[in-house]
Amino acid sequence: MAGITQQVPNYVMGMSQQPDELKAPGQLVDIKNAIPDVTRGLSKRPGGQLVSAITPNGGTLSWFHIYIDEDTQFIGNVNTSGVIQVWRTSDGASIPIGYDDVPGTNACTYLTGWTDSNDIQGLTLNEHTFLTNRTVTTAMKTGGSDKSPAALHEAIIELKTVSYGKQYAVDIFDPTSTATTTTTRATAIALTGSPSGIETGGADDGSCGHQAREILTKTGVSLGGGSRTGNNLRVELDVRCIPVVDPNNVGTASSGAQYNNSYAPFVQLQFGGEGWQENDTTTLTMENGFSHDLKITKHASIVSRANIGAIRPAATSSSVDEAVTANGILGDLKAAIDASESARISGGGSDVITTSISGNSLHLSRASAFNITTPEPQLLSIIAGSAQTIGDLPMNARHGMIVKISNSGEDDDDYYLKFNADNQTAGSNETLASPRFGTGVWNECTGPDLPITFDNTTMPVKLVRGLPGSYNINGTGSQSYPNGIFKVQPIEWVDRLVGDESSNPSPSFLGEKINKLLLFRSRLVVLASDTVVCSRTNDEFNFWSKSAQSITNDDPIDISSSSTLPTVLYDATEVNSGLIVFSSNQQFM
Repeated sequence: MAGITQQVPNYVMGMSQQPDELKAPGQLVDIKNAIPDVTRGLSKRPGGQLVSAITPNGGTLSWFHIYIDEDTQFIGNVNTSGVIQVWRTSDGASIPIGYDDVPGTNACTYLTGWTDSNDIQGLTLNEHTFLTNRTVTTAMKTGGSDKSPAALHEAIIELKTVSYGKQYAVDIFDPTSTATTTTTRATAIALTGSPSGIETGGADDGSCGHQAREILTKTGVSLGGGSRTGNNLRVELDVRCIPVVDPNNVGTASSGAQYNNSYAPFVQLQFGGEGWQENDTTTLTMENGFSHDLKITKHASIVSRANIGAIRPAATSSSVDEAVTANGILGDLKAAIDASESARISGGGSDVITTSISGNSLHLSRASAFNITTPEPQLLSIIAGSAQTIGDLPMNARHGMIVKISNSGEDDDDYYLKFNADNQTAGSNETLASPRFGTGVWNECTGPDLPITFDNTTMPVKLVRGLPGSYNINGTGSQSYPNGIFKVQPIEWVDRLVGDESSNPSPSFLGEKINKLLLFRSRLVVLASDTVVCSRTNDEFNFWSKSAQSITNDDPIDISSSSTLPTVLYDATEVNSGLIVFSSNQQFM
């Protein structure tokens, strides 16, 4: 027998399967019914005590434990039919289970369909135990009522400035149509022929009775042999007059001279209107009867998309003697749109555009899609579904209106805002059926027609403890339960509240099977396939960003494992430096 060359002071270094020459002092090949402890040394394992006999269900069972505190502990199992059993460890009492809040008859449908006992994973946080079925593929709800509200077809025309001598025009078109409309506008005019309706010469005739200056508007004029209509042509006609002595009647010593009125008319174009082309003629007649023919000498062609309506109200007054107001401008624009729509619908068109004035804005809505532009962007600001920046939005709009803020050309920085009128309460009507308008604020929201809610039938459930008392569970009526109960309930997952799939994408565990739930630094961690998804800090059931406009430290974390081999993550453990995640053959930090 070889001599002893080394002393072993204790046996608290645990077990090791290494050769003896590689073992550390204090390691053992095997330990039976003993516990190594650095303070107490190697001590005998405490004996067990039979508290009570329990009767588990037959078949394959998946067991879990519930540790609330040192005096409150339970063990439980789930069978393949989704039936749960729970016993109190202190006395073996069976605790009733309520299934009223989840699909299934005296069972939980989510907890069915598995075959391996490891397919059900438990996690206890305080008095809630979360049960995960590794065989169920997660999903979002996709029903119409489960999505964010669909996009409504509406636009706002905001009056930016009140100007004299301007036409507040808009073009309304179907976004699916590429058809264009050409409008002609007079750019130069001239008087032709001789005036009529003036005085003839006579004795002492020098009153210049038809001298005047007047702004005249020609609209509804048939042109081109009836093929065109000229509208909104506005000119200033200035008729000047000088009395001159008739050279044939210069007068005598006994009689005065006779005078003729020498008229000199001048015309100035104030607004070229619509439908007027070169060589078109019309007659200008002043209130005092003076009349003169006018000819269009030049015109310009304006091409626009306006297959629904090219709205051209009369231009505002060019005279500062006439008041030009915001209400007047919006009223004229509304009247022009309403008249255009009435004519279009009468001609067989569909989906009338409805208009409403609110503050310094005009709201338009329609059952089908439309778009709207203006040739006068310095006068009108138009919001039709999207805006470049938040500064482009009006402060007066329809309650519930949603607008996309584009920012740059990239989709990742887009976000959505919803208008909340000051005089509306939560839940006030936000549809076009009974629209409400007013001043208010724009708040961030989700994009239209997006899945926003997790499908609870595909997500983990929770087992919630109820203290001793009376409960109505499983349709049995109110009864007293001296040992308390456990209720199976869906988890209150937070909905997506802002952004879309680009700016606030769905967590990557959707469409995958969840393998494990665990808690890590105030975040709920989901392991699914090769991804690790962490909830928001201190908001364990929220896997969505708080804002689509910026990233914060509390936002969810969604990463995938980096490996050249297929990796499915099954478990994790927290260490000082972070979270170690395990697959069947690899581990990741």
